[in-house]
Amino acid sequence: MPDITVIADEGMVGSSGTVRLVFRARAPYYDGDVLVKPRGIAKDFAYNVAKTVSLRPGPWQVSGIGKTAVYFDVGETATTLKALIETNLDIPGTAPTATLSQAVEAWMAANVNTEVTDTMMTSLLADPDSDASAAVAARAVEVTADKLSKTDADASYAPTETETWARCYAGTARRYVSPIGSDTNDGRSAGDAFLTAEAAYADLPAGGEVIMLPGVHLHPANTFKITNTATIRNKPVTFRGAGVRKTIWQRTVDLPMIRVMGDPAVALDSTMLASDVSFEQMTFDGQGFDAGGPGYSSNLIELLEVNHIEFDRYRLYNVAGTGLFGRAVENSKMQRGRHSALGTTVGSNRAGMMLTNGTSLESNGFHWNSIDFEITYGGRDIHIIGDTTRKAQNFIFITPKFESAPSSAASGYAPSQRVLFERVDEALFVGAKFIRGLGTQLDVSLSAKVRVIGSEFIDGQGAYALRFQDGDGHLVDTSTFQGSAAMSTAGGAHIRIDPTAIVNIGSTRHTIVGTEKAIDDLSGQGRRMAQVRDSVGAPMPFQKAGVTAGGSGYMGAIQGSTVEYVVPRSGRLVALTAYSSATITAGTITFTAQKNGSAVALQTVLNTANKSRVTDLGYSGGVAVAAGDVVRVEWSASADIAPSTANLNAMLYVVPDVA
Repeated sequence: MPDITVIADEGMVGSSGTVRLVFRARAPYYDGDVLVKPRGIAKDFAYNVAKTVSLRPGPWQVSGIGKTAVYFDVGETATTLKALIETNLDIPGTAPTATLSQAVEAWMAANVNTEVTDTMMTSLLADPDSDASAAVAARAVEVTADKLSKTDADASYAPTETETWARCYAGTARRYVSPIGSDTNDGRSAGDAFLTAEAAYADLPAGGEVIMLPGVHLHPANTFKITNTATIRNKPVTFRGAGVRKTIWQRTVDLPMIRVMGDPAVALDSTMLASDVSFEQMTFDGQGFDAGGPGYSSNLIELLEVNHIEFDRYRLYNVAGTGLFGRAVENSKMQRGRHSALGTTVGSNRAGMMLTNGTSLESNGFHWNSIDFEITYGGRDIHIIGDTTRKAQNFIFITPKFESAPSSAASGYAPSQRVLFERVDEALFVGAKFIRGLGTQLDVSLSAKVRVIGSEFIDGQGAYALRFQDGDGHLVDTSTFQGSAAMSTAGGAHIRIDPTAIVNIGSTRHTIVGTEKAIDDLSGQGRRMAQVRDSVGAPMPFQKAGVTAGGSGYMGAIQGSTVEYVVPRSGRLVALTAYSSATITAGTITFTAQKNGSAVALQTVLNTANKSRVTDLGYSGGVAVAAGDVVRVEWSASADIAPSTANLNAMLYVVPDVA
């Protein structure tokens, strides 16, 4: 690690000739294979005495010099802290500073003390209800002509560390964009911001940050393109907003709003991919579902031949076409986001997100973390398509939610699959939720090694909740399924395994709503793992020879002469079946489960229309039992029961809890 030399001076905050500085890495880092969470490094420095601190290369901050933390980036070589802070202050004509405290003052002037301009001061004094005035007033500075100075406003309005939209790192060029800015401005401060992101990006010398200030940014009637070619490399850039409710990037014509694009003709050459572009804390408004509005159906954002693209704390909203279309996407990530297609006008809504392979590149490596997909009408949440010769591969979904409209919505459920994989290799779902939808909730075709762990499939209105059409290496474990009346009517199943699919199914819970199957395995391979648990449960058989008109009693347990069973471990009574050896020509026979001598809410009835019957509560609706509880089945015949010679059988099903 390089040694960074620090020379404290009298201009710094301290007493008795010393000052304590705290250095902290601004991001976690890997030490070998271990991800290390940043911790502060505190050191005392005597005035005018050179002392070193060893810091690993990367982004850092130091506290204790000025009124807020100062950001800097450490390279591979030894240098001074003053030189790191001076580097790329991005102020033309800035002269080198003599001391560390002067370097910090220059950094503060460039990065923090730029928020209050003369124009803003005029606004503050002329309009106490303005946004700027409100921002200052929130920090307890009274806005009056005789009390408010620019210095006071500057100190009050300067961004705090919690306002991440205003964070700017020393050594990083940055440009500001405002809904009321102008592309003739220099863009180097919030008060002199550009109007468009294109102008800000074009003005960055070699990459950096574009700060999208609060407000609605109306995108021009074109597509903003960030392009990488063999001769011109794209600039690494982060577009940072003020938050999804504060910074809105809004489309104004039926064209893709943003396109990040590499060279589509290259063959597996990562240097030709557009790379290192990030979007944070903003909403992308597609304007596709405004009532009576334009109904734009183009892709909102396109990622074509790209690498290392990230979205964090974002929202894709009002999308009638595909929200994000990707072709040949590698090593990219979306986290803490929300994809919404909401409104009153039904659009095509092809997909919340679609990824497809390029001519000679595959989509290889995409990580979703805590994303809500709420595609109300039309198409799919996620559609990933590989090539016949090269599969799309390596996708990770951590706690996503895929949800379509409720049945009460004006246009009903989205008719397509929630998630569709075609020619995909290696995909992992952990803690996913699939809610409603007319199509299969997760449909896997021509794919391999798709693993679903700790996930929920709820109220699917198609024939299947999860379907594996083919492929091998698939896994479903520790997941729950709840069917629907529509699934039952379609003769469907919670999990469908087609003849050529190879699927291992571990611990699963199934709530059967009607006559749908829990698992419909056409592969004939019996590849269910030993720890499978569903609503079928362990059967406890009972029998009764002959019935008495108006009679009642307890059915005999098959084992010995007892009429009861002892539950061996905690679980739930989930189902009760009953059967009569003869067709009932009159009357009814009622069967009721009992626990520890008392009736529970699990009952079924035989009558002239039914000589066999099933009542299935499902696991979640079952009756809880503990180890050692005693269970039995009571029968009761009506006074007009016929025939009285019928023999009765019953089965009580218990699903044990996971150990």
